[in-house]
Amino acid sequence: MANNEFCIKPYNFFEIGSNGDCFLCCRLWQNSYCLGNILEQSFDDIWNGEKAVALRQSIIDNTYKFCDTNLCLKITGPAQTSPIAPYPEEVSLCYDNTCVQQCVYCRDEPQVMSEEEQAKYDALIEPVFIPMLKNAKLVTVNVAGEVFISKHSKKLIKRIAEVYPNIKFAIITNGILCSEENLNKLGIADKINDIRISIPSCIETTYNKIVRNGNYKAVMENLKYVSSLKKSGKIKVFHINYVLSLWNYKELIPMAELARDLGAGIHVLIAQNMGQDTKFLKEIEKYTVTDPSHPEFNEFVKVMNNPVIKNNPNIFINDSYKNLKPNSFIKVIKNKINFRKKYGWN
Repeated sequence: MANNEFCIKPYNFFEIGSNGDCFLCCRLWQNSYCLGNILEQSFDDIWNGEKAVALRQSIIDNTYKFCDTNLCLKITGPAQTSPIAPYPEEVSLCYDNTCVQQCVYCRDEPQVMSEEEQAKYDALIEPVFIPMLKNAKLVTVNVAGEVFISKHSKKLIKRIAEVYPNIKFAIITNGILCSEENLNKLGIADKINDIRISIPSCIETTYNKIVRNGNYKAVMENLKYVSSLKKSGKIKVFHINYVLSLWNYKELIPMAELARDLGAGIHVLIAQNMGQDTKFLKEIEKYTVTDPSHPEFNEFVKVMNNPVIKNNPNIFINDSYKNLKPNSFIKVIKNKINFRKKYGWN
């Protein structure tokens, strides 16, 4: 570890994950080093508790002993001398897995937060979530589910927008309900810094094959609306999340053309089983065209070398889980150099 590398992330970032577990970085990059649970402890006890102090001290000492340094980008920031931190500037809310859409990559059945669980998190809005955001500049919702279908997430977002009018939001959505009407209802149409819409194809038949309980026509209309916000400067970052597999790799070309017209980038992720265990993912080897042993691998390489893909600077590709590189909320995860070498791009 070079002496000039200093990760500022544990000083300005806070994530609440599934079951209320809390982290100072993406759990994948810190070996799931959990600081505590927001349902059981106060925010202050977690944010500057013993485990958080130990983590920050490992950054100061340059040992990074709690981190997976093979994955981490080691974000460089001003060196700190104290393991105690002010309140976070970036907060990621990843605990609400409510989503009725059933994408083959994600879930086999709809998931909805139970009334009991919703009541637990609703009860935290005023005494916990609102105070902990007093220094926040950016709040990300909802990595685990669909923000526009969740009663709790909508209630929380609306309240944050009311109390902190200067906070910006990073939204991850399947796009079905990401309409002008719904953004205005939440009071965030002019408060979105970063929006990522997950859509596996711009061809309706393929979309319906991959997405159950989806609404292709609604997504297409909402993409146009979000595009208008991006082109007018109201949204800084607009990306389409495209999970690639055997079923849709050839359609990355028309998707790239659509994204270009929309003024959006494309973040391509390779479909893989990271614990979701859907029926599709249990047989993922059959669908992984990025594997050189796959019978359609050479066709996949041809698609990647199509000028629409190859010459597009706004297509960002993670060609394997081990190459993921974390960045800030307003920058996409980018790993194009290794990909270009692997597939023979000049």
